[in-house]
Amino acid sequence: MATPCRPLAAAALVALLGVAPLAACSDSDLDRVRQGAQDAASQAQSAVAQAREAVESARAQADEARAAVDRARTQLEQLKGESRTRAEKAVTDAQTAVEDAQAALEKARTDASASGTQAVADARQQVEDAKAELEDARAQASGSAADGLDALADELSQLGDQLRDASGG
Repeated sequence: MATPCRPLAAAALVALLGVAPLAACSDSDLDRVRQGAQDAASQAQSAVAQAREAVESARAQADEARAAVDRARTQLEQLKGESRTRAEKAVTDAQTAVEDAQAALEKARTDASASGTQAVADARQQVEDAKAELEDARAQASGSAADGLDALADELSQLGDQLRDASGG
């Protein structure tokens, strides 16, 4: 049963060796080390708070974009033929992008790891693709349907900016 003690003894030795250089430090040196650690902790807390704020802001923008999807969808009724089909597909893709962005933001809110950040970055790309598709559909639309597609594209643009901020990119 001597084996389980070896890792504990090794850990204690490593801890002792890590603290040993501090034993030769003056009080002012220790104060500088302490202040440096406090500054680093403060900066980390500030970064976390900023990241949370960016995610919350992006979530609010995603809600606005979702409302714009609904408004745009109701304005498509005046279109006919190919322009309506293209616009409906663009709005559906925008809706999917917004829903995926909302899911990515929820993941980022609960998972501060690289996978949460990557999910937000992926959602941003999807939003950018949907925005480009909306702009193409808008070129074939007219009247209030074109205005609705423009408004939705603007909301997606703002959502893309918010997602960029939330992913740190």
